[in-house]
Amino acid sequence: MQAWALGAIDTISRPFDAAGLLQRIRAAFPDADGYDETDRGKALNRGVEAAHAVMVKMFEKLPAGEPLQFSDIVAAERKILKAIKHSSLREWLTMVGCHHTDTYRHCLFVTGFAVAFAQHLGMREDDQRRLARAALLHDVGKAFIPTSILDKPTELTADEMAEMREHPRRGYEALLVQGGFPPEMLDVVLHHHEMLDGSGYPNGLHGGQISDIVRVTTIVDIYAALVEKRAYRLQFTHAKAFAMMEDMGAKLDQQLLQAFRPVAFGHY
Repeated sequence: MQAWALGAIDTISRPFDAAGLLQRIRAAFPDADGYDETDRGKALNRGVEAAHAVMVKMFEKLPAGEPLQFSDIVAAERKILKAIKHSSLREWLTMVGCHHTDTYRHCLFVTGFAVAFAQHLGMREDDQRRLARAALLHDVGKAFIPTSILDKPTELTADEMAEMREHPRRGYEALLVQGGFPPEMLDVVLHHHEMLDGSGYPNGLHGGQISDIVRVTTIVDIYAALVEKRAYRLQFTHAKAFAMMEDMGAKLDQQLLQAFRPVAFGHY
């Protein structure tokens, strides 16, 4: 816990295993030549590369007017599912945790937690794919928020927070105009900051108005944000982050949150 709080991207426990130790070291330096030539390592690399390519399309090309296609998301989602299934959530988070862009890193964290949660729940593969696509795309609206706000090294002012809270609607409207995106993906993009007690945004939905796929995405989104290191604060320990979410009470689906517990604690 102390290591993670100080910014560690991984920890190694005794008893040491030579192969596992080398894998962890290589994962900490994903740009190194010859990184992990095993099939598992190749699948992990392909998944991260595909996810990164989608991030570039979302946050760099889409605001410049280049269309984002549903097929782009589908192609990446397949590689991401394979990467996490054949390696582990830990290895996924270790690799994407090295990314220098905070917004990219957050989206990739959320996607990893969502996929691992879906696999833990034993969802059908089609449902796993739908959740992975939605998680990958959930913060697309941040592409239309000034980088001075996204990358600000201190906490946001009230006006900046109001601007930030526009990202769900902006992402939804952009994808709606683009066309071709399934309703559940649009639902997640627009509503992933809604709370069950009606205190969320942008529409103040409550209870049964919030779909299951949104409830899952909201949980992994909040958890990922808490355990990530931010420019203005260190990350919270996993125990602290989970406890904070339990303290949110009726804002979150607490039954679903408890189902997420093994994923939150089982891979660190």
